[in-house]
Amino acid sequence: MALYYAPAFFGHLLGRCLQARGGLAKVGAAAAGGVVSSSSQEVGAVAQLGLVVVLSFALIWSPWLTSVKDASQLSPVSLQAQLCGALTLAATAPSMLHQIMRPSPLGLLLAMANTALAIFMFAFQVHEKSVLLPLLPISMMAAHYPGLAVWTPIVAMVSMYPLLERDGLSLPNCQAC
Repeated sequence: MALYYAPAFFGHLLGRCLQARGGLAKVGAAAAGGVVSSSSQEVGAVAQLGLVVVLSFALIWSPWLTSVKDASQLSPVSLQAQLCGALTLAATAPSMLHQIMRPSPLGLLLAMANTALAIFMFAFQVHEKSVLLPLLPISMMAAHYPGLAVWTPIVAMVSMYPLLERDGLSLPNCQAC
């Protein structure tokens, strides 16, 4: 579930690499395998970032990819799933682009909250408790946005009411609000 924050971290880390002196050349050199003349240490840092992203993806997906006999078993490709994917990407893209252009610590928290909320709102199959994931970065921004940090947990508790009612936890839910 922490992958909800992955687009924000990707945008932030790529933005930090590009922000450094000669960053575009470094990223291009790492993508081209170090063909462009740049210091090997700088190219190595960008290449390490790319390697970490690729290895993390492979590590996370390897159990499912090795057990699947046919690619069509992964998920049925339907119009609804494609629409959800497109909406999720469209909702997360602005914060990712902002972090690529101007990375900042507060911007990273805003991007984390935005991507987690976008995935919660537009993803194909989401559990009710996934609304709790945006609360982490929003709580960390309490000094900057106190109203948001106060009201968002209350809205999350209201949206989780059907799940808590089914488990017999409606009374503690009402006390929390």
